[in-house]
Amino acid sequence: MKISLEKPDHVYWDIVKGIGILCVVIGHSWMRMQNFVYSFHMPLFFFVAGYLYDERKYGDRPYVYISRRIRSIWIKYVMWEIVFILFHNIFYNMGMLYGIGIDSHIYSKTEILSEVSKAVLGCANELLIGALWFAPVLVISVSGLGLIIAVSRKLEYRTGSFGAKIALQLFFVTIAGTVGYILIDHQKTLSASMQIAMSVLPYIWVGYILRNYIGDIRKYLNGVVAFVMLLLVFFVSRKYLISLANGFVYPFMYILAFLGIYDCLYLARLLEKKKIFAKGFSLLGEASFLVMTLHLFIFRLIDRLYSVKYGKDWVSYYMKLPAAFDELVPVYLIFGIGIPVMIWYVYKKGVQVYMAFFHARLMDIEKGKK
Repeated sequence: MKISLEKPDHVYWDIVKGIGILCVVIGHSWMRMQNFVYSFHMPLFFFVAGYLYDERKYGDRPYVYISRRIRSIWIKYVMWEIVFILFHNIFYNMGMLYGIGIDSHIYSKTEILSEVSKAVLGCANELLIGALWFAPVLVISVSGLGLIIAVSRKLEYRTGSFGAKIALQLFFVTIAGTVGYILIDHQKTLSASMQIAMSVLPYIWVGYILRNYIGDIRKYLNGVVAFVMLLLVFFVSRKYLISLANGFVYPFMYILAFLGIYDCLYLARLLEKKKIFAKGFSLLGEASFLVMTLHLFIFRLIDRLYSVKYGKDWVSYYMKLPAAFDELVPVYLIFGIGIPVMIWYVYKKGVQVYMAFFHARLMDIEKGKK
């Protein structure tokens, strides 16, 4: 079977990521919606990563792909972790480091160096940017898929059988997913959350299969089907909280996640038809890493200011949720999304202006030589 020649519409997939990161922020700020969005919001990002994997480009060069992921994601993760490690003691003295059942302490110089080394290895997890556990997991899991694909392609070359290639991929993905699931279910934690990286391979692999062998998935989306799936996710998730990072897993979570992913894909198709929504969610998708990084810090800064101004019991509220006060949900959403997106937009425009200026200078130099 030939690999699809259709290229993904990156605006559409930015919209999908925009929906995903909106769900992440909702899940961390709006308790009533937490179970619902936790059913699919992180699997959605892994699915998108798999869908955007280009087998024609990287199939026989997995190390090139791995290098690209390290440069684009791992390095940013390490840099942000180091920033928050260096400011850890300041944030502690501001009273911002209470977490869900977790207290913190002042770092010594030795502990700072230790935490920095953990960040380089993908094992750091500063409370104020706790959502960044996702970054090393994404790099490890998509790198694993790249290696599996490379091995399966060699089998296809030798046997001439496409079926053997897909069967080998399915075997590795199933084994990895099962082992990862069991480790999470038994509360076993590996370095850089590798147990989660294994458990999410099915999401990535399905995305890869759809992009490389099915083509543009938008052609297969149906509103009635999406509505039925939405109802199923809503009613099932009312009784179950699924959280890979916190060890809450269930055998049906994969099916539930794919139902939610389908709904997000259909919603993205609707949004891309309206220019204003397409632009907004596309920008949100582009800024998704920065939103993932900063939204918890912004929540806690809002909580701290609010508790001081209105004399709220800071500790008892703050131990409850990543975001402490139910009445501030709209504020969390506006600032938790708005500030990172504004920062990203200014950065993006700044880069564009710089590149335009640099290009103009090169043109002037070339004219001068002539």
